[in-house]
Amino acid sequence: VSAAVHPLEWAEKAAAQEGGRSFALDRPPLLRFMLVKVDSDRHRLVVTIHHILLDGWSMPVLFGELFSLYRNGVDSSVLPPVRPYRDYLRWLDEADRPAARLAWQQALDGVEEPTLIAPAHQQTVPEVPSRLHAGLTVDASQGLHDQARVLGVTANTIVQTAWGVLLSV
Repeated sequence: VSAAVHPLEWAEKAAAQEGGRSFALDRPPLLRFMLVKVDSDRHRLVVTIHHILLDGWSMPVLFGELFSLYRNGVDSSVLPPVRPYRDYLRWLDEADRPAARLAWQQALDGVEEPTLIAPAHQQTVPEVPSRLHAGLTVDASQGLHDQARVLGVTANTIVQTAWGVLLSV
């Protein structure tokens, strides 16, 4: 992008160009920052994130913490303490599964037909879904966790990616 144009217009073009750059899932980064100087005392921060990295729940946390750090001179003591992921796993392990199952059955009581999730599927005849219960062997589960560790992601990320690929077929 040429800097011969107005700085704000240049910043917008640079942001659009950055947003058009693709990501490669097999190598970093999946999160990019670009700071564009608009004038002597104004800047524009462009944040480009692959959707596999953050979801709608995570974005406000990321930007809330980023803005808090900015307002407080990068003083990380202003951020709330981070709870370890193992706390969530412990909570999940201690959850009352029968109560959770009952709550979902009650929440979905009366739902009689499938939910359409993609425009291409709107042309098809709806089918009543069947139930499939499947589990992993201890070895397969360990393999999934080992692969996640190698890739630097969570096992859930691998499962969600596989689910996304399955839905796209």
